[in-house]
This record gives sequence, C-alpha cells and structure tokens, in this order.
Amino acid sequence: MNRRYEQHPRGRAGFTLIELLVVIFLISFLAALTIVIGPALILDEPYSRASQLLQGNLFIAKQQALRDRNPYGIRLLQDADGQVRSFLFIQQPGDFTGGSVTVQAGSLNQPTFTGVDLTGGLSVATLYPVQVGDYFQCPLNTGTPTLITTAPAVNNTQPPSQSFTTNSPNSVTAGATTSYRIMRGPRPVAGEDTIYLPDNVIIDMGAAGTPPTGCPGSILTPNVTAAGTVYYDILFAPAGSVLGPGGTTGKIILWVRDTTQNWQTATQQLLIVVNARTGLVAYYPVDTSSGNYYSFTQNPAAAGGL
Repeated sequence: MNRRYEQHPRGRAGFTLIELLVVIFLISFLAALTIVIGPALILDEPYSRASQLLQGNLFIAKQQALRDRNPYGIRLLQDADGQVRSFLFIQQPGDFTGGSVTVQAGSLNQPTFTGVDLTGGLSVATLYPVQVGDYFQCPLNTGTPTLITTAPAVNNTQPPSQSFTTNSPNSVTAGATTSYRIMRGPRPVAGEDTIYLPDNVIIDMGAAGTPPTGCPGSILTPNVTAAGTVYYDILFAPAGSVLGPGGTTGKIILWVRDTTQNWQTATQQLLIVVNARTGLVAYYPVDTSSGNYYSFTQNPAAAGGL
C-alpha cells in the first residue's frame, strides 16, 4: 500500500542577530535625527508654508489674468497694527457705460445719469457697479479722468436719475451726452474666501506698520482712494506685467517672517519678489550678514521662480 505524503511549505527562518542589530541601529539613528533636527523643522514650517502659500496664489492670480484676459491679482489686508496676515483675490471689471449723463457747464463735479443704474439695484455701496475710487471720463477718450469721491445716490427727479461727486479738474460743455465711461478699480472677487497666513507669520510692512517693528519690511506702493483708504494691490495684466501703483517700483518685495524670531538674525524669513515688468514670482533669503537685507534679490540666479 502506497503511503501518500503531503508536502508542507517550509516556514521562514527567524531574523538573524545581525539583521536585528541593523534594524535597532536604524531605528536609533532615525530617532536621534528627529531629536536633533525635528524642532528646527517644526520652527521653519510656518514661515515656509506662508511663503509657499503666497507665492502659489500670486502665480494663480497671474494665470487667471491670462486665462480671462482681464486684470486679476491679490490685495494684502492690513490688521490694526499695520501688518499683513491675510489677503484676498481681486479683479478689475471692464469700463461702465450706458444711458446718458448730464454735466454742468465748466464742471464734472456732479454729473447726473439717466437710463442707467449706477447702484445695480443693490443697497451696499461696496457692491455697487460704480464705487468711490473709480474714474469718470467725459467726453469719452478725450476728457481728463476725474476721481469719483462719493458713492452714487438716487435723486428725487422724474424720470429717476443718479449722481455722484468728483474732484472735477477740467471744464466741459453743459448738456446730456452718451460719450462717457467710468473706469472701475479692482474689486474683491465674489465667492472667494480671505486667505490667512499661518499663526505668528506676517508680511512685514515695515514703516507702514503701526507701530513700526524696526524691520525695513516690504517694498510696495499702495493704492490710495479718495476717502484715504490704503490698499496694497498686486494686479496682473493679461500679458503678465503688474498694473497700477503696485508695479511702479520695478520690483515688488514682500518680507515674510516669523514674528517669534529676531528679524535681524533669523533664518525663518524669506523675500517674495514680483518682477513688475514680466510678472515673474521668485523667492530669496534675507541677507542678515550685511546692511543690505535685499541684496540677494539683485541676483536672479539665487533662487527659483514661477
């Protein structure tokens, strides 16, 4: 009688002593490495994430302007101390036209509009199609643009009309005309949330901060409205260049730093640079070894860009 034997797979041999020692060594080495560099990585994380967040959203704004063929950018939002801890997306709507406007002889101070709704039927002035800080031009293309200094208001006339006041620097011929336009300034993008930097990280505005921190801070020319409101806008044209006062310095430099560190010696800070002519966005370290903290921004090979 033939006896049948079943074949059983051989079990794997256990770990050798050398293998166990190697594993223990690797675990010990990684634990020691974490103890040594872990705190530094944690310390660097907030300012690094803030820099990536800011640089990435500037690139998004630049691409959005190219895609929509319409100016698009970001607005830095200052807190009570003058420093920036958040920003939001902005876009510039096209010119406003329609209906007719009647002006007084020799003045554009209070033009009166009929056949068009300057408020858009809304009750909040900051949402009107026409707002303080926009520019009124009449006649179209040849008149001197005049700054709108008050929000549009409805007049008790028949038919109903609307008006606003301007700084009226030039004289015009009285009468009604359709030859006008309102050049509108940047607006926050509807539906987009405010973007916040990590805790203890700011875009240092230097002397623009209240009180000043002593840090030289960012280099960016603000927009100032008729009401004295200051906006720090970085607005990209569809071609990529920076529009408005923000682009007048040649380079926009945003000083991103961790407020828990001494800015004069800390490595937890970066300079985000926007080339106003090309729209190139890049990052550079702060030169804390010399009196010129911005020296690395003068070397285009010092860091990468978008």
